[in-house]
Amino acid sequence: MEQDQLFILTRLKKGHESAFRVVYDRYHQRIYGFSLKFTHSAEDAQEVVQNTFIKLWQHRAQIDPKQPLEPYLYQIAKNENLKFLQKVARNKDLRDQLHQRMNSLVSTTEQEVIFTEYTAIAQQAIALLPPKRKLVYELSHQQGKTTREIATYMGTTPQTVRQQLAQALHFIKIYLKQHADLSLGLLMALLAQF
Repeated sequence: MEQDQLFILTRLKKGHESAFRVVYDRYHQRIYGFSLKFTHSAEDAQEVVQNTFIKLWQHRAQIDPKQPLEPYLYQIAKNENLKFLQKVARNKDLRDQLHQRMNSLVSTTEQEVIFTEYTAIAQQAIALLPPKRKLVYELSHQQGKTTREIATYMGTTPQTVRQQLAQALHFIKIYLKQHADLSLGLLMALLAQF
């Protein structure tokens, strides 16, 4: 372990702001680049970077100065990116914005063919859902109904609807990972469409 890193991480763990600044300067660009792959937006990626370093500061007592910081930092960033994508999946305006960003990336004929293939794979996953779960998913994602509306329509509880929806999303996500080579950002954009 590099002595400089050990010294900096020991000071960071003790709450020295100067050590935090050194870590921020050393890693923020890498975390930004990593986050940009998820968010496809400079502004959103910067927000994820800020949240990542806030979490690092809040949980600095858990840092082991003898271990490399980078994997720990990337794990925090990954969690923050997933939170961002979950927020996108729950918010129609954010989904539309991400979809527009993704559309700007899908501009060539080859990319459009690949995107169409991924969409077909997602449709296959939806078709494989059990009937009630499929209905919950379609009412939520294709018809835009709220959890309460779906529960009333199906004669069940909102909690049951949320569980069915979570299970449907989990299945579709796993199916896409198994049958297509997707980045997480594209995966979330596809899930938001269906």
